[in-house]
Order: sequence, then C-alpha cells, then structure tokens
Amino acid sequence: MTALGRSPTVVLAVGATIGVLMAAYGIARPSIEHRDVPKGAVAVVNGTAITTVDYQQALQALKSDRKRQSLEPGDRERVLERLVDEELLLQRALALDIPRQDGKIRASLTRAMIASIVGEVEEAPPSEAALEAHFEAHRDYFRQPTLLEVEQIFFSTAGDGGAPALGRAQAATGRLKAGESFEDVARDADSPPVALPRGLLPLGKLVDYLGPTAARTASELEGDGASGPVLSGDGYRLLRVTARSGSAPASFTDVREQVAVDYRRRADDRRLREYLEGLRAEAELRRPKEAP
Repeated sequence: MTALGRSPTVVLAVGATIGVLMAAYGIARPSIEHRDVPKGAVAVVNGTAITTVDYQQALQALKSDRKRQSLEPGDRERVLERLVDEELLLQRALALDIPRQDGKIRASLTRAMIASIVGEVEEAPPSEAALEAHFEAHRDYFRQPTLLEVEQIFFSTAGDGGAPALGRAQAATGRLKAGESFEDVARDADSPPVALPRGLLPLGKLVDYLGPTAARTASELEGDGASGPVLSGDGYRLLRVTARSGSAPASFTDVREQVAVDYRRRADDRRLREYLEGLRAEAELRRPKEAP
C-alpha cells in the first residue's frame, strides 16, 4: 500500500522523521537507483511498485495542502523519497508481523477489509418494487415503537443517605393509594434533576430522562395507577402513565428511507458472510477435540 488517500503532510512528516534519525545515527539514506521500472510505476521497492497514479495523487494532494497551483523545486523528488520511505516502513512492519501483534492495527485492518468487501461491488440503487418487497418481508421490524406520556414524583437522595427519601416516597405511595391526587402528592416532593417534557415519548427517550430502570417500570405499568418507589439515579420516583400509543404497523411511505438503509445493510451482511464462507472453504482450519 502507498500513500493513496493520505495527507501529504503526514507522508512528508514521516519521511522527515526518518531523515532526522538517519542523520543522528550517521546512516546514509539509500538513493533511488535510476533503472528501468515497469510501465505505470515511478519506483520499485523490493519488488513492490509505487504506481504513477499514487505518485501523481500525492503530488496533487501536496499542492492542495499548500494551496498553490505549482510545486516548488525539489518537491517531486521529495515526494518520491517519502513514498519510498513509507513503503520500506510498511514492508518492515509486515516482516515483523506488527499488524498481527498490535491490537489496534489488527482491528483497523479488519475494519478496512470488511469495508472493502462490502463496497467492492457497485450496485444500482434498489427499485421501489424491491424495497416494497423487503418491507413486506420484515414488517415487524418497521413497526412504530410504543410511545408513553409519563409523570413522576421525585424524592432526592442527595445528602441524606437514601433512607429519608425512601420513607417519603413510601408515604407518598400510601397517600396515592388512599385516594389523593397525583398532583397534590407531587406538591410535597422534590424537583427532579431533569424535568420530563409533556407529550408522548419513545422508550429510548424516556431512558434519557429517567434512567433504564424507571423507564422500564413505566413501560410495564397498566392502567392509570402509579408505581411504587423506584430508585433511579439520585432519587426515588413514583411514576404514572397518562397516555400511551401502542406499537402500530408502519406504512411503506412513512418508513421508506429506513427500509432503504436496512435493505443495504442486509445486502452488505450477506456479501460479507458469503466472502467469509469462501475464505473458510479455502483455509486449513484445525481445532482441538475439546472446546477451549
């Protein structure tokens, strides 16, 4: 791999660092031998060609980085030297098996390979008929989520160790069971750290306001009764659902963009799975008789 798609500043910086180290240790930089190279290449490094395309792109990137229309004297030779240095470093890293030993590099290479596999085929956008068929085959996936409107009574545990807040929350629960209104009991409570907005909210948004435990409790409430004290965050909450919109089937028109994204995602998954199956078929794989 050469400097294709990389910033020339990075390429030049790498080369400059190498030059400083060579000078510090009295190491002479090996010159590029002027011999014939294959057509379409500007240099060959241990049998690996640096292509004319990569070289021209590095030069163009350098001009863009400097915001100039022309190169300075010596730029062409310096860019070529840096590309050679980069190839030498890459070859050395591979020889030392660094990509396998370094977890971050290994993960980066794996991600790049996956991106290459799923992106190597230029596919035409799916037709409307294909998207509608995909929607019909996965209707449940595109169902509209349940929406809830929730009210809360909050008792803060900040600075009290939790016991007084729990006692107040339990007393408030008793008052609600005795018939007092939710609004009257709430007047004697604390202000929540984040106020709940009025209106229907999806469960994911309720988690942002209440925390996962309280949001789940609210989603499981039936009727208009209040929950018991729920410890969530820095306080106890009594919760009541005042409105609910059940999970409803979506129309294709409403979720067309989601359908298109999911269609592409599943197609990429299939392509990757097929590619991996091909690699496995060609590989020699051995495992112990007993699972590790």
